[in-house]
Amino acid sequence: MDQEQQRLGHSRIIDLAYLFGVSLLVAAVVYFFAANWSALGHGSKISLITLLLLGFYGIAFFFRYRLPWRPFVGKLFLLGGVIAFGVSVALLGQMYNSHADSYLLFLVWLAPAFLFAVLTKLQSFYLLSYMLLHATIGFFLFPSSVAIYRSEGELVAWLVCLALGNALLGLGLEARQSPYRALSYLSYLVSQLIWLVITMRWVFESYTYLLNSLYLLVSIVFLYWLWKKRPNRVLLLLTVGSVAVYVAAKAILWMLEHGSELFFVLILLLAGLTVFAAGFVIKKLRNVYEKQKNQEVRWWQSLIVHAVSTVSAVVATTAFIGLMTMVAQSLLSALYVLLAAALLVTVLIFGKRLEEVWRHTIVHVGVLLTLAFVWDVPTYLALVSVLLLLLLWYKEESVWMDLLLYGATNVVLLFIFWPDRSTEAIMWLMVGLNLLALAGRLLLKEPLLKKRLTVQAMLYSLLFGFVLTFLTTSPPSAYYLYNALFFAVTTYLGFRFVRSNEQVLARTVLVFWFAFLFYKYYDLVWRLLHKSVALFLLGLLLLAVAIMLDRKRKEERDDLPPAHFANQWALVVVICLQLAFIGFQYAQYERQLANGSLIKLELEPLDPRSLLQGDYLTLQFSISHIPELEGKMQRGEKLKLVLSPDDQNVYHYTGIYQQNGAYNQPYTLQEEDVLMNGKATGYDRFSFGIESYFIEEGSGSEAESEAEYAYVKVAENGNALLVEIE
Repeated sequence: MDQEQQRLGHSRIIDLAYLFGVSLLVAAVVYFFAANWSALGHGSKISLITLLLLGFYGIAFFFRYRLPWRPFVGKLFLLGGVIAFGVSVALLGQMYNSHADSYLLFLVWLAPAFLFAVLTKLQSFYLLSYMLLHATIGFFLFPSSVAIYRSEGELVAWLVCLALGNALLGLGLEARQSPYRALSYLSYLVSQLIWLVITMRWVFESYTYLLNSLYLLVSIVFLYWLWKKRPNRVLLLLTVGSVAVYVAAKAILWMLEHGSELFFVLILLLAGLTVFAAGFVIKKLRNVYEKQKNQEVRWWQSLIVHAVSTVSAVVATTAFIGLMTMVAQSLLSALYVLLAAALLVTVLIFGKRLEEVWRHTIVHVGVLLTLAFVWDVPTYLALVSVLLLLLLWYKEESVWMDLLLYGATNVVLLFIFWPDRSTEAIMWLMVGLNLLALAGRLLLKEPLLKKRLTVQAMLYSLLFGFVLTFLTTSPPSAYYLYNALFFAVTTYLGFRFVRSNEQVLARTVLVFWFAFLFYKYYDLVWRLLHKSVALFLLGLLLLAVAIMLDRKRKEERDDLPPAHFANQWALVVVICLQLAFIGFQYAQYERQLANGSLIKLELEPLDPRSLLQGDYLTLQFSISHIPELEGKMQRGEKLKLVLSPDDQNVYHYTGIYQQNGAYNQPYTLQEEDVLMNGKATGYDRFSFGIESYFIEEGSGSEAESEAEYAYVKVAENGNALLVEIE
């Protein structure tokens, strides 16, 4: 058995090496093209991305054929190929300055991703398709590079449909007992998050009563469905958690709006009665559980305890602070912290004799009061709070309470260290204390307690270490050291925990590893081009290690015949369509550059960074704002503006436009005039598809400060293509 476990551990290490290697290569591709290196021309960039695309897909088919015992690797490279296609679409937009993060980018990318999902039946492709669909909708409703004015009613309709669609997707997948559990839970969670946002009054004030009524109705229906018709603990937990957050948020808002001494007292009484009543319900459930030994009853008991204690504590704490503020005006923070300490001591002394829901509520209130005021008390009092929190953590058996108490301890320690030290020193102190706690697990005898401490100390060590990688105020050498150290440590821990099959620790480390890879894209200290080279070399190294390890284990494998992807010829067709799309778009853009009329426009730039395409300037032209057309055009209506040059050869709107083939006034096209396609975006604003100008990394400040004009190629059909800025 030990030999079998060791064999499986080695196999998991090889899979992880492949995963890390491919992930680094994909990140390197994204970073490289986002850097917009000026040394590469349009043709070179298209040739390179096409080769990379073919490389990913070719390696996918090769590994699937030659490594039938490791199907994971072929699927991984296939996924890398789809991501590389998305990068190629983004690259086309970057080269020819189409809108940054356009919803069309994600819509085009969605097509092959979804087709691959249908053909391969792999959850990874369904998850990618899901994310791309939501990116498409998100950037359609809220574009990043051009102002689009949408009415509240339109946004409400879209978001309600999105929330209901996500919920039905999650429920439908579970009802059919689909193997795509992650997609089911993710879609249902997104649905709940959308509801929580749109039911806040300041988001859509005109529709607040309708949205809140609809959310409560939907929640009741879903709770009934998940309890009686299609029981599912995870979806039920997400629903109850969402409702709990909703109730707590609404209660706090009501208290802020209607704050009075009597109102706060009534809220406190209501919270107390709720907790008191919940205690009796828990007693009844416990009696049922002891008679029937039904785990379902025990699960419901735990759910009620956590939901009621958390919501009641948040509401009661807010009401208590509001009441004390009104009664005592300026009550010292130390008194609140002392009261919190008294509550925590009460639980330490009488804990087991208190009903579980009462005990948890008292702890929640004590923790919330501590966190609210500990920043403003003497150090010795804060240290007393730390001691009490740790003692409670040691005695507590609930996972949720463990997380709450250990997290609160870290926050209090941050408040203790913060006033007199730099952020860098504080992060190192927090990493050191959590590593000390990690070493302290050796003193514990109980396995469960040791495991809890290991997971939580590891989580916070990695969290504070992750923060260190963003401290750009550190000397450059220290900054690079922190980043290299964090990457090396998480990579090593990932291999270690995967090999030993410690799933919770492995997933925790992998979350930080991928978060590091993602967020370094927005790190402005180290250039994207340099990062891409480093990631590319590391990716190749890890892939080489994986292949070597795999070859060494050849004698341990069964002799399997070469394998192929299911529906592989359909996959080949989809790949060919991707290449055809890239070639067609490239040819079309180049034709417009060669044959279009060159005009000069005034502009006003800004300097953000795109999700995939790197740095760009958001351009606003003098013709983007036409006051005389306000109210005459509906959003989305298309027209052709007649532009004419002035003495400096700068083109301006002449007051004449063409819509549906007819001019708004008698007009004969002059030789120097140009008709350019535009689209109304609301009020008196218009967009022309040339509002983003992509620049090489690091050149944004200079371009933004010096740019005054843009040169644009306008085709015979009126389509515009941004060439350069001056």
